[in-house]
Amino acid sequence: MKANQHRYAVAALCRCLGISRHYAYYQCKTTKRKLVAHYADKILTIFKRSYQSYGTRRIRSALQQTGISVSRRYIARVMKSLSLVSKYTIKRYRGYQTASNSSVTANHLQRQFDVDTKQ
Repeated sequence: MKANQHRYAVAALCRCLGISRHYAYYQCKTTKRKLVAHYADKILTIFKRSYQSYGTRRIRSALQQTGISVSRRYIARVMKSLSLVSKYTIKRYRGYQTASNSSVTANHLQRQFDVDTKQ
């Protein structure tokens, strides 16, 4: 069936062979599942080597450097099947010390302030 799949429709091939279309598509899915496991070990080694911090984009670029071309969705599917979740760092707030607000400033306008009286 796979040999003639590019020439004929799947429905026509199924009619000739006497099998249901559901079975033909089910067979295609099982072969894809086997392909998912094809690069799973390489994806797992890259993920572990990165101390579990690489996501799909970085894993994809690492695989491309080795000459393997796969999509990010494929990598995400493999990661999901292996229950791999990448760590990500959250930017932390750091308080910086500024000059004290109670510092004395120059009186450039020569204003006169009366602190004791209230109006």
